[in-house]
Amino acid sequence: MRSFRERIGALESEILPLEIRLKELETALSSVETYKEPGLAKKLGEEKKTVEVELAHLYDDWDEATSELQRAEQRLSR
Repeated sequence: MRSFRERIGALESEILPLEIRLKELETALSSVETYKEPGLAKKLGEEKKTVEVELAHLYDDWDEATSELQRAEQRLSR
């Protein structure tokens, strides 16, 4: 059980900064100033896509780890 909790904690530690960065990118991409600098919007858009893909994988891993923890807890409670 401890290893499941450690895995979940590690995933959450990876997820949080990426969620923060995604919000920063969304804010920057919604700013008129971003589009005044040539190439900046494209660069930020590409980074946003990369962060979204990373987050999707981490969310899947987190979901799997929490499901495994729940199954392990159910087995122990029987």
